Amino acid sequence: MIYVTVGTDTHDFSRLIRTVDDIAKKKQVIIQTGYSSYRPQHARWFAFEKNSVIDEMYKKAHIIVTHAGAGSIIRSLAE
Repeated sequence: MIYVTVGTDTHDFSRLIRTVDDIAKKKQVIIQTGYSSYRPQHARWFAFEKNSVIDEMYKKAHIIVTHAGAGSIIRSLAE
């Protein structure tokens, strides 16, 4: 599974999300969209979720794509 996270940053990451959503036509992808305006059509997604749910995403993912926020990097390295 590929997990994509943009954290709690208020920027719009729609370009990233749209690109990864296209990949979701062939691979299992879960996207945390945050404040982005684009809503995925092929990937499972959520805007924000509890930390326990986010922790599970990090544990289950084979690939993690992040916006390079400090919290996301630290969480990725911990798994």
